[in-house]
This record gives sequence, structure tokens and C-alpha cells, in this order.
Amino acid sequence: MFSKKVVAVIFSAIWTMIVCFIFVFAMLPCNYSMAEEKKYQNPEKRYTIDRFEEDFAVLEREDCSTFNIPKNQLSQEAKEGDVVTDRWVIDKSAAESIKNDIMELLQTVINAEYR
Repeated sequence: MFSKKVVAVIFSAIWTMIVCFIFVFAMLPCNYSMAEEKKYQNPEKRYTIDRFEEDFAVLEREDCSTFNIPKNQLSQEAKEGDVVTDRWVIDKSAAESIKNDIMELLQTVINAEYR
């Protein structure tokens, strides 16, 4: 029905497609994990100073849970609302960003209330 040459060409084409699909699907998880790693390149966690109580600073995590650290581990200029890294260094740009987000939300609520 088919010559050996035609069968060999068809087999070769099918085999090449199979190998390409295997390669592509084998690389997908690798590419996905590399993208996820890039997404989390900055492993430093950030906490907001919620308040000060006696000799402790109460810090708030992103999930809104809190924990205490000794106040003397923070710099003297640390104040409520500041954002600190997991090395207890103040991140002024993060605090400013949060403040701006809150002000935008407040403005949205005020504008929605008076419509």
C-alpha cells in the first residue's frame, strides 16, 4: 500500500512531533517554577508597627495577626504605622505606599457616600 520510504517519513514526522510535545510539556513546570521564583525574589517579610506597649512593640503581619518584639530592637525613630522588614529596618517607601492606598480608599468611600 505505502512504500517503505513513505512509511519512514510518516513515522519520522510523528516521532518528531511526539518528542517536541514531550519536551514542551516537560519544560512547562520548570518555566512555571522559575516564574514563581522571580515573583518572590525579595524574601524579606514586612510588618507594620501597630502600637507600643511598655517595653514592647506590637507588629502586625500581612494576615493581620500580631506579635511582640522588644522595643529596643527597633530604631529610636520608629513610630506607629511604620513598616519594618524582618531585620527590623524601617521601610519608609512601603509605609508611604500603604498610607497612599488608605487615603485613596478613604476618598473612594467619602465620594461614594455623597452620591
